[in-house]
Amino acid sequence: MSRGALELIGQSGLGYSFDPLIEGQEPHPYSVCAKELIPVTFTMTFPRIYMLPTLVNIGSARFRRFAVEILALFWGNARKLRDIIDVMHHTSVEIFEAKKCALKEEGHDQGYGKDIMNVVRPTTSHTTDTTSNGLSRILHLLALNPDAQTRLRDEISAARAKFGDDIPYDELVGLPFADAVCRETLRLYPPVGMVTRETRKDVVLPLSTPITGLDGRSMHEITVPSNTTVIVSIFGVNRDPALWGPDAGEWKPERWLNPLPRTLVEAHLPGIYSNS
Repeated sequence: MSRGALELIGQSGLGYSFDPLIEGQEPHPYSVCAKELIPVTFTMTFPRIYMLPTLVNIGSARFRRFAVEILALFWGNARKLRDIIDVMHHTSVEIFEAKKCALKEEGHDQGYGKDIMNVVRPTTSHTTDTTSNGLSRILHLLALNPDAQTRLRDEISAARAKFGDDIPYDELVGLPFADAVCRETLRLYPPVGMVTRETRKDVVLPLSTPITGLDGRSMHEITVPSNTTVIVSIFGVNRDPALWGPDAGEWKPERWLNPLPRTLVEAHLPGIYSNS
């Protein structure tokens, strides 16, 4: 799924083929590095959050690279992260320069004339892990729920019978049960489980429900000082029984085919999909 997602993004977004997806062939180095990036950075959370913002402003780029090379001699994770970034950077530059040359040549589409950069010509960047994780989870859940799998297959088969193999985009995204499967999977298993935000000034954070403090008082709001990092749990909110009901922990695509609970419609929740 990781290789497939990267190839979809490469061809549709950049007009670049990372991987012919042939069985037994090694994946593209960029694909390998993209998959390793997050696990390696998680092992360096403290220096990345509390030291890196200051270190990146010290000296020239050449000096900082020299410091990284010295650090990599003694710290294995720093060496891994350096190598990953080098591969991703050099691949990105290679694609970008090749695309610039292709766009200068009249009528040259580098083999993929319908990619985003040929159509609207932005410079874009994407990640593949969230896409591949989402697709893998959908296939896993459908394998565990054969009735849902059959219902989804019937819906897609009916659309193919009506529109042919190349189902128009608007019709494809309008398939109600397919949409419900995507929404419910992303609700219960979001590829990105949390986001962080940092306050720029002292603020008061209101609470949806009061909590009891250590002194026994009921608290309806919390003071958050400036420059405080706040972790927002998408995973936790999307499984909150107070919002979704007692079956919040169950995978039920059909919940999206009926009116959602009033408490949910009126809530402002983070996530890939709105809940209305």
